[in-house]
Amino acid sequence: MGSTPALQHRRRFADAATCDGTVGRSFRAIALCAVLSIIAGCNSAAPPSDDLRTGYEALAASQYEQAMAAADRFLQASPSGPGAAEAMYLRGRAIEQRIKSSDAEALADLRQARKLYEQALLLRPAPLTETYLHVSLGNVCYWLEDYAAAEAEWSAAVDKLPSEDLRSLVLYRIGVCQQRLGKWALADATFAAVQRQYPSTPAASSAARQQGARQFHVQVAAFQSILSAENMVKKLRGEGFPAMRLARPEKNLHLVMVGPLPDYPRARAMKDRLVHAGYKDVMIVP
Repeated sequence: MGSTPALQHRRRFADAATCDGTVGRSFRAIALCAVLSIIAGCNSAAPPSDDLRTGYEALAASQYEQAMAAADRFLQASPSGPGAAEAMYLRGRAIEQRIKSSDAEALADLRQARKLYEQALLLRPAPLTETYLHVSLGNVCYWLEDYAAAEAEWSAAVDKLPSEDLRSLVLYRIGVCQQRLGKWALADATFAAVQRQYPSTPAASSAARQQGARQFHVQVAAFQSILSAENMVKKLRGEGFPAMRLARPEKNLHLVMVGPLPDYPRARAMKDRLVHAGYKDVMIVP
């Protein structure tokens, strides 16, 4: 997967190649909404235990070790009974969100969180917990680049989320997965649905920018100076990369891109080549 998982973890809901910062902040609200719902006890027929309540409060406060300890206490007492799915969700969220010290640790945490979410779904969780499990499982699958699984998980949850902002964001991310799977026409239909159903949301703006794409590029840099951009293009071409400059006048920027590339696997391979050549902050577009 190259040398990017830790960086991806730090900005996992604000991937500049697929959405802007506003979209990223909205996506993070999914996790917070789930935490608050379960703390409030509105997601289960029985009120949450003290361990679960304490654990979710710790998670909301970014106290990840305390959250995991609370989940472990609950699961030791009741590994498969009522509330176990909520405890597994809690543990998975804490593992997913905690700070990473290396790319290898980031990748291991994503895999561990995925396993917990999958196990929790087998326990027939309460409906709202099930929805958030699908969303979180979709997220870790997305960052593990299993776009087929991410599309399926998000599709299972999108219509059940409690707010338009969250539904719009998940629907938008489904479209991104479809693009990366080469389902260009289906992705266009999904992006059109985002704009039609949620016209005033940040996701609708992002969907409009994504719609119509039929190939990928790797963005290497962005400059305000056209001369700087052209110099970077020449440098890349001299190193054997098919580079080009793309003007973005609405942002007063000149983007340096490599491509076009017909599918996501080749775009991913090109990104890895560029990283190996020393270009560290590259990203795939769209």
